[in-house]
Amino acid sequence: MRLPSGRTAWLVTRYADIRQVLDDYRFSRAEAVDPPPPGATPDVLIRSSPDVLINMDPPRHTSVRRQITGDLPPTARRAEPDITTEVDRLLDELAEHGPPADFVARFAVSLPTTAICALLGVPRADHGLFHQWAAARYFAADASAEFRELDAYLRAAARRPHRGGLIGAIASLGARPTEEELVGNLLAFVIAGHNNLATLLGTTVLALCRLPERLDRLAREPALAPAATEELLRHTRFQNLNFARTARADVCLGGRLIRRGETVITHIDSGDRDPEVHWDPDAVDFDRSDPVPTLKFGNGVHRCPGADLSRYCLTATFARLPARFPGLRLAVPESELVWKPADQLHALVGLPVTW
Repeated sequence: MRLPSGRTAWLVTRYADIRQVLDDYRFSRAEAVDPPPPGATPDVLIRSSPDVLINMDPPRHTSVRRQITGDLPPTARRAEPDITTEVDRLLDELAEHGPPADFVARFAVSLPTTAICALLGVPRADHGLFHQWAAARYFAADASAEFRELDAYLRAAARRPHRGGLIGAIASLGARPTEEELVGNLLAFVIAGHNNLATLLGTTVLALCRLPERLDRLAREPALAPAATEELLRHTRFQNLNFARTARADVCLGGRLIRRGETVITHIDSGDRDPEVHWDPDAVDFDRSDPVPTLKFGNGVHRCPGADLSRYCLTATFARLPARFPGLRLAVPESELVWKPADQLHALVGLPVTW
């Protein structure tokens, strides 16, 4: 394939080969990063920044990730009650609004913001600001003003004494990351984390609307929500293409020789439907006897730091949504759904539903 930069690249589509690329230190993310084009959007600026974890290689990546995400798992667990409360609140508002309603606008855009604020330790008085920035970022083609405001907020938060949340945990470290490393990665958590989870909430609920028997089963058996989360993550289209990597040495991959300096790009969604590892890969089956871990959150050193938090948000939603809204279905023909213009993510602009 040919990239926008003019380079050619290998496209990697099979599960085992993708796992090898993600796990193998010989495939460098740092060497594959292109400089951002003039007028680049915030997403592109973050994906191009040398101070963001996804663009680093070990040993720098190892050091910075330990400093920034070392306290993330316990902090994420402490955020779970706030997320559960927010799921219930948003479902109450959806019921009060009545059908038809836009699930993306009324749920999928809001829940990630609350989860991220709880994770970072943002004071409740400031949650409204994050909701404004997140909504603008998700829908607008150019959110540079919101991006600058968010950047300024995070810089100020990182400089002042902080209690609670991930920002407070990082601020208390003896050996702290640089301000650019800290703010760059906090921006990535907020923007990429919000967009990724909002996208997944929209597309997985669309998948359930296509499968009313699966939705009915979840309504009867909410304990299936964790299994449903894994299966819907595996099944649902998410990324158009994943981040490029450059071979540091000659590597044998899938029976092909990838030469030093050549670029590879992994197609995560293809790997998640690889028939060599998934029986009947196009089916949605909550009872897979030997589920293979989804690739949606990456693998190896670049596994998404927010994977567990995203899984909790999805599971909390699937445990409650079907029972609250029996008969949930699309309010318009699927052909009328609008998708965001081609980008890294395969995201819905809206999801009109009724019940």
